[in-house]
Amino acid sequence: MLDLVHTPSNEQIERLFPDIVLDIDIKPMEIINFPAPINISKKLSPDGKIKRAFSLLNRNMEQALDGGLDPAIYVMNADAGTGKSTAVQTLLAEWKEKGFPGDGAIIFLNTLAEIDAYVAGAKLDKADYAVYSSNPAYAGYGDGRDAAGTVPVLFATHSMARRRFVDFEIYAKADCFHYRGKPRALRVWDEAFLPVEYAAFDLNDLRMLPGALKGQSREAIRMLEALLPDKAKIAVGHVIPIPREARSLADTILKSKLKLSERITQTVQAIGKLAGSSVQLNGSEEAGWTCIGIGNPIPADIMPLFVLDASARLTGRYCDWSAYGMKVVALEPASIRYSDLTVNIWNHGCGQTAMRTPKSRQTIMSAVANLINAKPTEDFLLVMAKEFSSVGSDDRSSIPDDLAGLIINPDRVKTITWGRHLGSNEHRNVANVVLFGSYSYVDSAYDALGLATTGITQAGCIRARRRERDAEFKHNIYQAVCRIRSRNQNEGQCLPASAYLIMTDSDARRVNIQEAFPDCKIQVWSPVIGKLATWERVLQALLRLLDIRTIVSAAELRDACESKHRSFLTKINKQPRFNEALALHGIKRVGSTYVRPISLKLCA
Repeated sequence: MLDLVHTPSNEQIERLFPDIVLDIDIKPMEIINFPAPINISKKLSPDGKIKRAFSLLNRNMEQALDGGLDPAIYVMNADAGTGKSTAVQTLLAEWKEKGFPGDGAIIFLNTLAEIDAYVAGAKLDKADYAVYSSNPAYAGYGDGRDAAGTVPVLFATHSMARRRFVDFEIYAKADCFHYRGKPRALRVWDEAFLPVEYAAFDLNDLRMLPGALKGQSREAIRMLEALLPDKAKIAVGHVIPIPREARSLADTILKSKLKLSERITQTVQAIGKLAGSSVQLNGSEEAGWTCIGIGNPIPADIMPLFVLDASARLTGRYCDWSAYGMKVVALEPASIRYSDLTVNIWNHGCGQTAMRTPKSRQTIMSAVANLINAKPTEDFLLVMAKEFSSVGSDDRSSIPDDLAGLIINPDRVKTITWGRHLGSNEHRNVANVVLFGSYSYVDSAYDALGLATTGITQAGCIRARRRERDAEFKHNIYQAVCRIRSRNQNEGQCLPASAYLIMTDSDARRVNIQEAFPDCKIQVWSPVIGKLATWERVLQALLRLLDIRTIVSAAELRDACESKHRSFLTKINKQPRFNEALALHGIKRVGSTYVRPISLKLCA
């Protein structure tokens, strides 16, 4: 992965290869345009190594601002919490003090929400920056999007950058990102980078598109129908071109108010990503056919580009990108020791099947509630699929009702969903995290990811699916656990934290976890699942009913609890714990009914 340069002397070459006749003069190393080596003691502390890595990064970025850095993708693996974003902000602040000499900087971020921290950290004034965004709120940031070409610092999201590069194909022509008519000199991509986007979807879902999108124009329907291959051509490796116009069609569909299934929506999104490129078929008649593909690559002349990726050491994807015309150079990493992180694994299924089965879900929720109640002074973060969390009117996830009812103080428990577990430090002071399963993809998605990594599109050259699966497992587990206190470090050591994983345990999985968190402690978590008290079972049944209504009668609640006795709820209603739980969830008993009023905030 490292791109190391060494120039041997003529004498060394003659000793190694005595049969070679040298008719060239090897030039001394000092004329090569690389930073001079720095003599650093091998006894540097972990914290000292982190500081050294960022010092070298700073020097390389300064060289980029001066226009003297060789074209390459410069990748720095900086573990979560080491301060990679802070390092860029500090450089920008120092650059501002000098009067912003040179040809400007562009920072590519994963989300618009990250811009505020960058602006504050870099001490940028309104006239110093702009945001290239279609979002009206952010387009007005700084000096405004209209001034994007005249401000020293420009921000854009990863998705916006990819969209614009598809339009221009060459970075030097992407004048929307220029500074005073020229490409910006310093280019930083914060978080993971791949030269292309990738996508996978089922051929059957593609076949369903024309019928599901009947409201579109005839031209649009014909475009979709043209994507369908003849039955005689269906075979592994068959290529289906995706016209460039498919992107605007996908945008129109996704912005419309059509009620589409999740699979159809994902297929439309995939077609939009791959517009102007193609997909190839993979699979069989027995197993089913899938379409996998990669989009148009980001132009190679975006180099030099700095990529700051906390998961770079885990995915192994920054290797040979010669297929994209890109040279990859690994910078010195900033690494943390995780000996104060304890990873507890409960060998129990927690996928869709387990969470959709009432008895299994009840077992899982009871175990998690017991864990949280056993640490009454500590905060918890839950990471789970959006389907199984409660979602508020602001689209933010919260603790599921059937779990909240079992926790003594649910206010100290926060929830995020898989897919939103990247990059945020909102919960950095939380001591414990519980992962409900892992974040996995369908097999075809791993195949498409393999294509994106290598740039080789022949079906026979897809990287091993197992390798991609392991890489994504490590990446997602690492990112999820590093939302909490484990992302904070002192002298190169993470702060004490505990992670609780509900998933199948295995030797291979433990190896992956150990690679994600070097020196961490891994131990078995064996929750004692006691039988729920009757009032707890009644509460869970009531919360399930109130998910779809505001009033539940006593008779309906008895039926849900499978009780035929009219007096069943009499004793339950008198129990203090039950009434405390009702109050906690905003539920009132009115006569023989249970009522949870809809708040005005939710109605707005």
